[in-house]
Amino acid sequence: MEIGVYLDILLLLNWIIAYFIMKLTGLLLGRQGSAFRMLLGGFIFSLSSLMIFMPSLPWFSQFGIQLTFSLLGVYCAFPKMGVKGMGLAAGVFFLLNLVFAGLLCVIFLLFRPQGMLLYNGVCYFNLSPLLFVLFAAVFYGVFRGAHFLLKGRQVSGERFETSLYFQGNKLTLSGFLDTGNHLREQFSNAPVMLGHPARMKGLLPEDLLLFCEQNEAPGQFPAQWITQYRVRWIPYHTLGETGLLPAVRLDRAELIGQGSRLEISEVYLGLTQCPLPENCDLILPGDLVMQTVL
Repeated sequence: MEIGVYLDILLLLNWIIAYFIMKLTGLLLGRQGSAFRMLLGGFIFSLSSLMIFMPSLPWFSQFGIQLTFSLLGVYCAFPKMGVKGMGLAAGVFFLLNLVFAGLLCVIFLLFRPQGMLLYNGVCYFNLSPLLFVLFAAVFYGVFRGAHFLLKGRQVSGERFETSLYFQGNKLTLSGFLDTGNHLREQFSNAPVMLGHPARMKGLLPEDLLLFCEQNEAPGQFPAQWITQYRVRWIPYHTLGETGLLPAVRLDRAELIGQGSRLEISEVYLGLTQCPLPENCDLILPGDLVMQTVL
């Protein structure tokens, strides 16, 4: 039985499905993108569904095309993740698509629904497209629920009691959650919180604090600090200004606020000379609200 494939339905269904899976990818990785970027990334990936109009392709060609569009879609949805983060996000997005496609294959092989076509790794429903979208929404809801149960709940609120740990030292400060702070270390993609060197006494070594307060040029700190203090220069960009920020990788950090406790095992402390908000010792990255609550 031949099934007519309508281009508008094909793209619309795959666009919506890809959007849901893109949202789920961001949820699992603790990344938040704008709705516009999520939709744009989903649309770019939906273009891979045009393979349904091509001659029969071997499985590795199907995988290659979908992986390429996964990379392009993730790049549009999460543009500031770095090479390592981008590869991880594309891999997660691709695997989630494989899981979804696998579920559709099971349905196709077991029930052979009327009006359903599976060709070149692309699924098309000629009938009841709303049911297809509903299935994708349920798929997203199930995974989001699983993430909620396994990883905990989101931390809400603006101010947190923040404990920093570095080489046996502990310092508890007041942290302010800034959703506009998306600064990350370029190689590990770890989040970066910001603090003034004068407020880090008792946590960081005196020679390192003195260096940061003197605001010396990048690259002039002793080479042994890279391993001894885990110092990095992190590029930043603000409105009308770009530069390098000295940062130290902490052993861990704990945030407590509104009955929630959040522990981060990989986080950097950027040392800035800029003034901080009143009654605030740290600027916390907005991405931290999506991390694991213990």
